[in-house]
Amino acid sequence: MRSFLIFWSLFALLIDQTSKFLIKKIPDQGIFFVKTEDWTIGWQKHLNTDLALSLGSNIPIINFGLIIISLGLLIGLIVKYKTKNKIVIPLLIILGSALSNLLDRLILGGVLDFAVLSRDNLHFPIFNISDILIVGSFAYLLIFKRKSL
Repeated sequence: MRSFLIFWSLFALLIDQTSKFLIKKIPDQGIFFVKTEDWTIGWQKHLNTDLALSLGSNIPIINFGLIIISLGLLIGLIVKYKTKNKIVIPLLIILGSALSNLLDRLILGGVLDFAVLSRDNLHFPIFNISDILIVGSFAYLLIFKRKSL
């Protein structure tokens, strides 16, 4: 059972790191599938040194402290709900994704983002696979499991 649960964190970490490994091979100017007057959709490498949603401090030790506190709280929730798979699996996916981003910060000095999406003057922040996994897992918990929490 424990290895089944660990799988979800490793899955999130490996799929995110694999996507970032592959994206490092694209040209610096990016690859755009759609680039019109109205839409821009594609991949472009961007090293994000901010925290989630461009929050954070200019002092790296404060950012690192916030990351460690967040990981501690997440691990606490995983321990609390370890027997409830429908709650703990999304938490483990969030953990693996967060660890992948932490690994980027330690190796690259920031998180490698690459997915570009914009419509007219509305520019969505550049994101990566771990961002999708974190937001999707969190949305699942909010929408489907908030009564269990």
